[in-house]
Amino acid sequence: MLVKKQKLLFSSLPLLIIGLTTALLMVSFFVGIRAYVAQGQGSDTPVGAYDYSDVPGIKGLQEKINYAKDRIDALSNKSGAYKKEITDLQEESATLAGQVSILDNRVAKFQIDIELQEEKITKTKLEMQTTEEKIAETENRIVKRKGEIKELLQHINQLDQRTYLEILLENNRFSEFFNQLKQVQDVQGSLQETLGEIEQYQVALLDQQTELAHQQELQRELLQALENRKADLKEEKEAKQVLMNETRNSEIKYRNLLWEIQQQQKIADQEIASSEKRIRDLIAQSQRDQELSRFNDLSSDLAWPVDPLRGITAYFHDPTYPFKKLFEHSAIDIRASQGTPIRAAASGYVGSAKDNGLGYSYIMVIHNNGISTVYGHVSRIDVKEDDFVMQGQSIGATGGLPGTRGAGNFSTGAHLHFEVRNNGIPVNPLEY
Repeated sequence: MLVKKQKLLFSSLPLLIIGLTTALLMVSFFVGIRAYVAQGQGSDTPVGAYDYSDVPGIKGLQEKINYAKDRIDALSNKSGAYKKEITDLQEESATLAGQVSILDNRVAKFQIDIELQEEKITKTKLEMQTTEEKIAETENRIVKRKGEIKELLQHINQLDQRTYLEILLENNRFSEFFNQLKQVQDVQGSLQETLGEIEQYQVALLDQQTELAHQQELQRELLQALENRKADLKEEKEAKQVLMNETRNSEIKYRNLLWEIQQQQKIADQEIASSEKRIRDLIAQSQRDQELSRFNDLSSDLAWPVDPLRGITAYFHDPTYPFKKLFEHSAIDIRASQGTPIRAAASGYVGSAKDNGLGYSYIMVIHNNGISTVYGHVSRIDVKEDDFVMQGQSIGATGGLPGTRGAGNFSTGAHLHFEVRNNGIPVNPLEY
């Protein structure tokens, strides 16, 4: 009996050894797989995920972008030099020759600014083309990796058809057995790495699509800015022509014109101050308690009188204002086509509605909390003194084209001259 048990034990020993070896190898295999997977998950970005240096066309586009950047820097420096020259000229005494020189430099600056905008548009267009190339390449890489995953899954499926015991029995040497196990491990690792690459490519694709949308929006803004610069150039040339026509290259006529303009501005300021005092006195003395209460309850928060989308051509106390030496610019000039409807910036009473023919015409509205607004270079007036207007109500139309109704002397083109006064003192409208 004992002999039979010993024979049975010895006959089963090879199978036990094989089973134990297989179990140990399987444990070793899965430990290796987990370590490999963990290593793959720790990688943030697959090698080459954002490297497009080998993509045909992108290198050439980048060279063109770098050239455009150099051009932009050079043109920016040139524009800055003209700006400094204009500022220096404005510090000199007010003479006709000096004013003409200022206008000439402004014309030259706007011509450079147009070139600058065109170069920025070119650069942005090249950047958009580069981004589109990257998007196409990223999409191709994703498709390629998905194809690799399909092949890997097919390979894994084939390997999964056999047990580790079958693999062991099919190989005469343990080295061959380990090679096949290593092959399974490599396939699993390749699958994990490829999945990680696809994830990173999808992140890159989203970033590139977002960047392209931003570049497209920037391009639209640059195109609008280019149109604005062209309009600036046209207006500047017209302003110079008006000045030359008015003075006929005579310093005496220029001095007389300057005195006339300063007197007109002084009279306008006095009329505005007087009208505001009159309206506020009437409100304070009003027996119509309900109407007085309504006025006092009104908000003095200001809205844009015209759409500012086309930009501001001159700011409050703007150092680059072409006629700064002649008079301070106590408003902002909002670019607007001739005849654009003007909306009341806030509700209130019309203090002045001054139509001066071809001279400077304006509308003033009195608001709550000591605030008043002035709308200058108007080509049409739709209200009269003492009218009550609501915020957003049309009160007139913009003007400013030299030689047109309401423009006055030295207007630099179609726009709205918009003033805000606090207790009669001009303040920066952009702060309200």
